[in-house]
Amino acid sequence: MNLSRLAAQWEQAVNASIAALEKEALQRLDVFISTLDNMIASAGQETPRIRADLAKLQELRAGLGADEA
Repeated sequence: MNLSRLAAQWEQAVNASIAALEKEALQRLDVFISTLDNMIASAGQETPRIRADLAKLQELRAGLGADEA
């Protein structure tokens, strides 16, 4: 009985840690995408390539956010 309770407590702790790590990773990705977006304003000839990369990142980010639901 005690092992079952301990296992359940560990499961809750691990799941909470994983959720926190996922949230932090998504926040960092959002900051990175924002930084890239700001860099586009001064990128000159690289703008089309950066925009394509940014669109790809935003698409991937949307897919990751959909996994949360």
